[in-house]
Amino acid sequence: MINSKRLAALCGVFFLFSVVTAVAVSPYTDISDKTDKAAVDYVYDIQGLTFAQGTEFHPLQPVSRQEFADMLYRLTPSLHPTEMKTEEDALAVLAQNKIMQKGSAEAALTRAEYEAVIKAYITYMRQDTLQQAVPEQTTGSDTVSRLEAVRSVYALIGPGGMYTDYVAAQQKVMKTLNDEYGSMLTFYEDGVLYRQGDTFVVGLTGRPSRSLERRLKHDLADGPKVEIKKVSMSRSDYAYLMRKAAALIVATVDTNEFSGVLPDYENEQIIVMTKHPLSQELLNLLEKEIGTGIIRNEDAVNAGTSKKPFVETSTERRPVTAANRKHRPKVDFYSPLLDRSVSEAITKYQNDLYR
Repeated sequence: MINSKRLAALCGVFFLFSVVTAVAVSPYTDISDKTDKAAVDYVYDIQGLTFAQGTEFHPLQPVSRQEFADMLYRLTPSLHPTEMKTEEDALAVLAQNKIMQKGSAEAALTRAEYEAVIKAYITYMRQDTLQQAVPEQTTGSDTVSRLEAVRSVYALIGPGGMYTDYVAAQQKVMKTLNDEYGSMLTFYEDGVLYRQGDTFVVGLTGRPSRSLERRLKHDLADGPKVEIKKVSMSRSDYAYLMRKAAALIVATVDTNEFSGVLPDYENEQIIVMTKHPLSQELLNLLEKEIGTGIIRNEDAVNAGTSKKPFVETSTERRPVTAANRKHRPKVDFYSPLLDRSVSEAITKYQNDLYR
């Protein structure tokens, strides 16, 4: 019987595929600038402003170390694979990931620490630039205001520090796909939709129909930019393989070692996040069961050693997808690398999936 921690790890996979919704409007009446209001609304929507209760945000008030840590924590799914138990967890998690130093949670965030934290965060996220997230100083103070902190968090989600309403843009693309396929669920059986820079990529496992090409050209004539691309996996394939990879990992490693899985649609891979590097034996097992070139292990030990995620020089992608899984043989003993009880448990799970 699977324990509660392993069940929680598996359930976390399903959260990754929740539907994108519009940004909630914040209740604050002391933000008049439209750009600043958009930034505050976004951070409010991701529950990064729980410290600002009521209808006043107090934008010029110095932001505390805890408040800024909470904003970054809420912005970054890979930092919270499980639910945060206390507010202090955000600062502790950032310190654990070498983004922020331990210290007084209530102390005002200094400008020197602020810039160091942004730099460490960008290294953690493997982004390329620092300046996009560090606006010019506007208060003349050595501390950072709440509004400046929100601007930085907002800038981290858009290229060059200029935010585009990608939620509305994605909804426009999704409406076109929904009209063509009848539903997004039907489309996700055949493809994926993701953003690459300022372009939305419609990835299809098969050839695009002329109807789809005409509809995208007509409906999105005034934007956003859309590119049709051949891919090896649909979103349904990613969901299936991510669940399968998570099940294999939680059955073989300590649950405290496993942080979660994420899809990398651009590189056609599944990122397995762990505290320490996975063993070569387990990586070989994942390669066999998930597919060639699909799994990429990213661990906390090596996080920040390079700005770009490592992708193998080989471009071969041969996923063991839901479409062909029934052709795989059922075996009584899963792997000689594992003991019998673990092998039998994985085999049972695997055969249940293949039915």
